[in-house]
Amino acid sequence: MPPFAPRARGALALCVVLLASACGRPSTTTLTIYGKTFTLDTALDPEKRFRGLSNRAEIPADGGMLFIFPDRQVKVQGFVMRDCAQPIDIIYLDKDEKITAWHTMPPEAPRAADEQQLAPPFEKAPEWSHVNAKYEARLKQHSSIYAAKYAIELRGEATKGMPLKVGDHIDVPDELRTWVQ
Repeated sequence: MPPFAPRARGALALCVVLLASACGRPSTTTLTIYGKTFTLDTALDPEKRFRGLSNRAEIPADGGMLFIFPDRQVKVQGFVMRDCAQPIDIIYLDKDEKITAWHTMPPEAPRAADEQQLAPPFEKAPEWSHVNAKYEARLKQHSSIYAAKYAIELRGEATKGMPLKVGDHIDVPDELRTWVQ
């Protein structure tokens, strides 16, 4: 047996485990907020958290996205309306699933001609993370105010009439935590 064979087998086994776990990652979840149930896409990895609801033609009335950040990225979050044509309501939750802030985020003006070309934000950045610095600089940041582990994006006006209060608890499904990267 060649000397590299045990290492190659180990690497292959690791790849199979990682592939299997990626295949089993939930792409949606349900969340109930003040008695209303939403079916949300999940943003459990860096690419999905970066893209969010960008470039969606429509967001269903009971739809949106749940963002979960790994413990090392729990901090004051700032979301923007990058390439979002639809208004979005956002609710931030801390590590204990308590509301820290919420906002209604209106769409930004579309990219101007000089905001089209993308560049990597750092050397060897993945292609999905490329940005246009001028465009990014003009996007309004919607802050979580305090450190947030979760962000819930819903169709604009979805929170209208909800008695949102800082400190209120919204249950996030426990099983999703195991899939966060």
